[in-house]
Amino acid sequence: MAYLHRKRVLVFASLTAAACAGLAMQATPASAKKPAPPRYYVQVLEALTETGVPDTVKPEARNQLIAALKARPEVVLAADTDPKDEAALAAQLKKRKLKGFALSVRVLELTEEVRPPPEGKKSQILLLISRVSIFGSTIPKAGLAIGGDGMAKVGLEVGNKVRPGDRTEATRSALSQSLVQAVDSAISKLDTPAVVPKPEKRKKK
Repeated sequence: MAYLHRKRVLVFASLTAAACAGLAMQATPASAKKPAPPRYYVQVLEALTETGVPDTVKPEARNQLIAALKARPEVVLAADTDPKDEAALAAQLKKRKLKGFALSVRVLELTEEVRPPPEGKKSQILLLISRVSIFGSTIPKAGLAIGGDGMAKVGLEVGNKVRPGDRTEATRSALSQSLVQAVDSAISKLDTPAVVPKPEKRKKK
């Protein structure tokens, strides 16, 4: 489970970024390979929620799915300038050598619990659990073609009272982590070629 410590995380992140930048300047060879071209084109549809999950999380779930996809070099997200006609879009994707998908996320679980301060601490812990599933079909439509699941537990240090901002921060982090996991799973499945079992040879009598 991840624990969020606001000030410590910010300091650590800035130090890590600076250190990584320095190492990159020293260690990156002049002949570094260019990243592989994108292979997948994704339209992100509206988010869905399971019974018991508030509809208010839908925009954040969709935003975090988009962020997780943007972080993947294999993925190109749909643009407003793309053809609206499916046949025209499919032809364009074929020309660009991209496999097209229409993708959505369903938030299966989003629960919270306030736990007492750990031993030696004064702050309570807001624990948030997020469980998501992403799914979609090909462009042009040819049935279910992509899917992945993700789950995350995030603990946030809070005061004596949970503020709306605390809940927003924990929710964003939990959805982000679970959706990164789901996208990783989905891309891994797409990158793994299907294994077709060889037909058994009949024994001669």
